[in-house]
Amino acid sequence: VIFSSKFHQYLIPCPIGKGRYQTQQTMVTPVHDEKVQNHYALFTIQDVTDATHQLAKFRTIKENLLKKEIDLGNLLLEVKRINIELEQFAQVVSHDLKAPLRSIQNLTNWILDNLEDKVAEDSKAHLHLMKEQVIRMQTMIDAILEYSKDIGGEHKMELVNTQTLIKEIIEEAHAPASFRFHIHPDLPKFYTHRTKLKQVFSNLVNNAVKHHDRQDGEVEIGVNDKGETFEFRVKDDGPGIDPTYQKNIFIIFQTASKKLSENSTGIGLAIVKKIVTDNKGTVELVSSLGEGSQFTFTWPKNLQTLNNPNP
Repeated sequence: VIFSSKFHQYLIPCPIGKGRYQTQQTMVTPVHDEKVQNHYALFTIQDVTDATHQLAKFRTIKENLLKKEIDLGNLLLEVKRINIELEQFAQVVSHDLKAPLRSIQNLTNWILDNLEDKVAEDSKAHLHLMKEQVIRMQTMIDAILEYSKDIGGEHKMELVNTQTLIKEIIEEAHAPASFRFHIHPDLPKFYTHRTKLKQVFSNLVNNAVKHHDRQDGEVEIGVNDKGETFEFRVKDDGPGIDPTYQKNIFIIFQTASKKLSENSTGIGLAIVKKIVTDNKGTVELVSSLGEGSQFTFTWPKNLQTLNNPNP
């Protein structure tokens, strides 16, 4: 037998009875005895059955994870494709529905202009009501289009000074001069999706102003640090929301009262819910009639969040 100077290793399944096998690792090492000028082979046999089984399990797990990763990637691509198709569909439907509505509105205006002296007062009232309903329908179509936008899509992360963001939103809200806003000084600076966060705050602040029953209302914006998330709150001292309507307040086209449904689409809080949920957060309402409303929502922090929350 001629032995090379190389190290050899073999994995050999060996029967040990009753259909059971043991995997043995056999290592062959060439040895040269200089005294007698002979070559030998050193055989080392070790039971590696358990290690072999574990290795097989790890390989199976790795293969399954790779398959799931591929499946997840394909699923995400399919979701993106569906979102694009839904947005395109909403835009087409919006355009096709708006065209006849514009015609109805124009025809109503022509009837009122041409036959104003010949139309009875109750008929005039009906025509004006028709115009109002057409305008409301157009508003609802716009709301559907806005809701269908990919607001859960990708947006770049950037450093957001929440205090500055809130002040910007308040300026855009055009609240009465007598309205007062209390912005807590501990609002954070952190890296997040600015556009999404602004959409949430804008809807909550605008709702607090729009549906307040006084010109000298107050709105408080604050935050609690919950470790991995911030819990923001927008609290007002307005008329409050009837418990009857609170259950469905975050559903599209649902409003806080029948009166509000006449001039509100109910889209704002639905968008708030959608954005917060897409960001793995929660949103809640605490309100009683005559005692104002408080909306709280959680928002995830980022690892790059600054330790100093002050502007």
